Amino acid sequence: MQNPIVKKYGPYLLNTPIGMFIGVITGIVLSWILSGEFGTEWTRLYTFVVTALISLAVAGFALFGVFISIGTQFERDEEARRRKLMAANALLPSALSGMCKTFMSGAKASVELAENDALREDPEFEKSTRADLMLSESVLQTIRDVIEQHHRDQAEVAHRLSDLLKLHQVYFARWQGEFDDEEMLVSEEQNFERTVNWAGLYAVSETMFNYARERGDMKPIDQSGVVRALKFTVNPHFLRHEDEYLREAKSEERWLQENVR
Repeated sequence: MQNPIVKKYGPYLLNTPIGMFIGVITGIVLSWILSGEFGTEWTRLYTFVVTALISLAVAGFALFGVFISIGTQFERDEEARRRKLMAANALLPSALSGMCKTFMSGAKASVELAENDALREDPEFEKSTRADLMLSESVLQTIRDVIEQHHRDQAEVAHRLSDLLKLHQVYFARWQGEFDDEEMLVSEEQNFERTVNWAGLYAVSETMFNYARERGDMKPIDQSGVVRALKFTVNPHFLRHEDEYLREAKSEERWLQENVR
């Protein structure tokens, strides 16, 4: 730990202007002393030595000032980063809840579209679902803050959130494509896959709540988590097509483990 006296007065004393001031005052005093009755050779020698020492002292003070300024700025940056990290972590549970709500909407909308293909030509359904499947700006800002502040500590948290956002963008783009191509033919298997994709995002979000709330370890991504998400988001449809969903959930487990760290 830094000496309290140095910590208190160091930034004021050991900086370039004060160093130069001390050096000048020292030089004036020594010049006055050397102006007494000394031999010429000794005076010249001491003048040269003292001048060199003063220059070194001034340079030393300036260098110390630079080091202290760097150290002080580093401490301030670390404190600012720590506070930003605290703020981001405090909002992370709320952001994850917002993400879960969006991903649940994606799974439900997917089931609606699977059961009624005519909705592809319904502009109101397209407009409302696009709005529901977008992450809010507040959620995105919190996630960005967490990713930025976790680049050194808990990097795995930043990686998982980053990969989660990437997959959301992919699935959201695919959802938009469902309406952009009027001649698109979607099989029943593709409908199940699309629904499981959104439930998979929900499952990944759930794995992070233990960290967000208690700073514990993130849970692993597995099939049981995907199945649990399906039961929670689209339970009636899941019960009617349990075999198909379980098969897709197994594939989703492999996909998520390969693409989400």
